[in-house]
Amino acid sequence: MTFTVAPVLKQPSSNNPQVEQLTVLAEQVLAELKLGKQAAGYKSAQKALKRLIKPSKKSVLNIRSKLRSEWLNCKGKSVDAVIKKLNPIIRGQANYFRVGVASKIFNSLDHWLYEKQKMYAKRTHRNKSDSWRKAKYYRICLTMF
Repeated sequence: MTFTVAPVLKQPSSNNPQVEQLTVLAEQVLAELKLGKQAAGYKSAQKALKRLIKPSKKSVLNIRSKLRSEWLNCKGKSVDAVIKKLNPIIRGQANYFRVGVASKIFNSLDHWLYEKQKMYAKRTHRNKSDSWRKAKYYRICLTMF
């Protein structure tokens, strides 16, 4: 019995134009960084034999300033309204920077947002205890996969 290995061709997962735009963007960013250019919002670092592509400090500060301004605009609004404002910004930036090595940067942004959420809950319910706020806003969902 002999087995033959067929070449695997990359095909878009769907005919969604947003997915196609993201793949084209990823290819453009990688091509620019391979040429040694500075791509929009990315920086390139050489470690040992690997080239790491990370979001630049300036772009991370821009993300934080966008999120900060939205938090300030949402003071006094419901949690649903805050989520509807912040989700598109976070998802858009995560999709843009998914090409590179951004997990540490997004972990720090996640921690920063968590602290902002705690302050928001404390400002909204000043006379309630921390355990009450935690029970109200941070429910643990246990689901089986």
